[in-house]
Amino acid sequence: MLAQEVTKRKGSRGPRKDDRMATPLEAMTATLAPKTTEYKFGGPIGATISYFVLPLIAYFVYFACRRDACDLTKIASSFRLPRDVNEWISVESLGVVVGFMLLQALLYCIPAGKAVSGSILRDGSRLKYRMNGLLSLIVSVGVFGALWYYRQPVTFVYDHFLEMITAVSIVAFVLSVVAHSMSLQRGVMLSEYGNSGNFLYDFFMGRALNPRIASVLDMKMLIFGRFMLIGYILAGLSMLAKQYETDGKVSLPMVLVCAMQFLYVFDGLYFEEDILSINEFSKQGVGFLICYAIMVFRPILYSLPARFLVDNPVELPQMQIATILILEVVGYVIYRWSNTQKNSYRRNPDSESSKRLKVLKTARGTNLVISGLWGFVRHPNYLGDLMMHLAWCLCTGVGHFMPYLTFVFLLLMLIGRANQDDADCRKKYKLDWDTYCNIVRYKIVPYIF
Repeated sequence: MLAQEVTKRKGSRGPRKDDRMATPLEAMTATLAPKTTEYKFGGPIGATISYFVLPLIAYFVYFACRRDACDLTKIASSFRLPRDVNEWISVESLGVVVGFMLLQALLYCIPAGKAVSGSILRDGSRLKYRMNGLLSLIVSVGVFGALWYYRQPVTFVYDHFLEMITAVSIVAFVLSVVAHSMSLQRGVMLSEYGNSGNFLYDFFMGRALNPRIASVLDMKMLIFGRFMLIGYILAGLSMLAKQYETDGKVSLPMVLVCAMQFLYVFDGLYFEEDILSINEFSKQGVGFLICYAIMVFRPILYSLPARFLVDNPVELPQMQIATILILEVVGYVIYRWSNTQKNSYRRNPDSESSKRLKVLKTARGTNLVISGLWGFVRHPNYLGDLMMHLAWCLCTGVGHFMPYLTFVFLLLMLIGRANQDDADCRKKYKLDWDTYCNIVRYKIVPYIF
């Protein structure tokens, strides 16, 4: 056969490396363990710096917004590092985090909810995932409610927030080690982002693409769909309970924050199948970046508005309440509608709803949607996400900047993600991407960015 012919050049001792057929071992290695060809996050140097920067930012958010002060202008005068190690970590806080993790792992393994197939992997296989996130949410909130009813210390997260940051950081690091250890086993599929050969970089980005414990417990689903989402809802409820314990009532801004965040989490778990298509889930390996950013960074930021309201109760004018509700509703509609359009088209481009969308056919044989919300901006789901997060922050009033870090960090993250997506697609689609950008001109915010 022509594909099997080997060309010999005059004077050569044998086939060139580029001309010979790959051996079965080489083919398997290329499929399961492709080498990283392009660094992200500044490469090994950027990864090494991030090991220190991410925890520093997490602790900064706590120390900059505490019970005695939550004002950037007063950080220098109120800043104080605890000298007692027991203020940084305790057996109780570590026990709470590990116990919560074990509960979520147990609930995930319960054979309830439908089993769906994930994205097609490089070897043509598709992993099965159990979609029972709503069950986990209901059980977790039910346990919290029962503990509150029987007067157990449900305000523990607020009362020991610094200890909880350290405890979650420890658990996140341990999971990073577990995932990296699993990537060293033979036959494990590796992420194309975390197989450079540089340990510091690979440990940060994550080598193992889909690590599973006992072939049942999927680490990505546990981290993304359980620990992060359900975790920061329970953290918010802890803040709500603390405000009730302190003031004897729960303020309207606190109710709004917790209700809007609950809607966000409920949506994420109701449409849990959508998470399987995001880039972090389908291409990113499990490493320090995912473990720390998802388990520590995001819950700290998402719970910041509620934590602020415990010690800084505010009265909102009716106009601001109306603005909050409009932002939340419009943002949620954009977020949900755009995600539904995207995932519906990906699952079945021949469905009636998908056929109504206009597409740009590319030389690669794939299509780029250029109508609906996706013809409005390139990332309408990002726009909706930002609007909802801004609504949460507005519940804290407009007199302090610190609670708005929730919105600021999400904005920076999504801008970076949109720029990276633009660079990747430009390499992937070449001239077709220029045509697409001329049709859909803005990335996230119309006429601005």
